[in-house]
This record gives sequence, structure tokens and C-alpha cells, in this order.
Amino acid sequence: RWKPDLLLAQEPWRPNAGPMPSPSGYHLVGSTPLLAAWIPSGCPKLGVKQIGERWQAFHFQSFAVHHVYLSPHTSKERREHLLALSRSIDPEESSIVVGDFNLAPRSQDGLFGGKPSLFTKRSERKAFEALLESSRLVDATATNEEPEFTFERWQSGKPIRFRCDLALLSTRLRSAAQVIYDHSVRAEGGFTDHSA
Repeated sequence: RWKPDLLLAQEPWRPNAGPMPSPSGYHLVGSTPLLAAWIPSGCPKLGVKQIGERWQAFHFQSFAVHHVYLSPHTSKERREHLLALSRSIDPEESSIVVGDFNLAPRSQDGLFGGKPSLFTKRSERKAFEALLESSRLVDATATNEEPEFTFERWQSGKPIRFRCDLALLSTRLRSAAQVIYDHSVRAEGGFTDHSA
């Protein structure tokens, strides 16, 4: 059994209860009501930068991890966050960007009632593509197959299905990394409505 070097969560606070307790063997290295991160106890210090309520950056020896939770409320805020990431990430540095992007990068990644959802705006997709290009990142879970949806719900009698929980990797890391979803956490009796 493997022990992750970094555990990340979105919305880690229960209303009026403060942050969730640290998992066994880990200690909290950064949190807001929207993001939290833990590393194993006794792990060497790492550089942690809290860039905002929706963005944390962690610097290991050979790469950086950006933990994000883009706004579920407005297209403008999501686009601005993507543009800020584009300006911040050094394309010469190996980087990983993970989190809930609250958008469908491609039209097939967001469906409402079986048809492409209108939730994600064209300007957001352009900003997402600009982030990939300027930072030399790849969308590691995008395939030519049917998307692996990470969020599914019913609204107005129609299913909503989105691949919005993403892992973007520097192109130089792509061949050395494996990215997989864990959908079991949102099964009946699970603790969240998004895949891990």
C-alpha cells in the first residue's frame, strides 16, 4: 500500500465546524475554507504558497504542484483564474495543476440531458487552451473515448455530467506519470459528489 506525499481536498470545512481533522499520519500544511493540503508527518519541509482562497502552490525539489478550485459561480472568475495561472506557471519548470476547475474543457466534457451544456463559455475554453499552451501542459485525463465524468447529478429531470476535476501535467512529466480517477468516493455511502 502506498502513502501519498501530498493529500489535497476541496471544501474541507464542515459548515460552522472548522477544517476536517488531519488524516492519520499526516499534518496540515495549508488550508482555507475551500482548499486543504496535508503531507506525511516527518516529511521534509516543502515550499507552500497560499496564493488565494482558491489556489495553493507546493514546491518540491524538481517540480511544483498547483492546487486549484475555480469558482462554481461565474465564468468571468474562472477565466481570470486560468489567465492568472498562465502568467504564474513557468513553462521551463515541471508542473502539475490539479483540482476542481468547474468547467468542461471540451464540449463533450459537459453534458446536460445528453447534449453539450452551455455552462462553460467559449472564453473559458480559450483561456484553458492558452494555459495549456503557454505553460506546456497536457490535460492528462482527456481521451478520444467518452469522457470519464467526475461529477454527475440530476437537475430539472435531466442528468448533468461533467469532467471538471482535472490533472494538468507538464509535457515532460507525461510519460513518467499515471493519472487515474477514483469514482468510488462518490458512490452511495461515499463522502463527496466529485470523483477523486
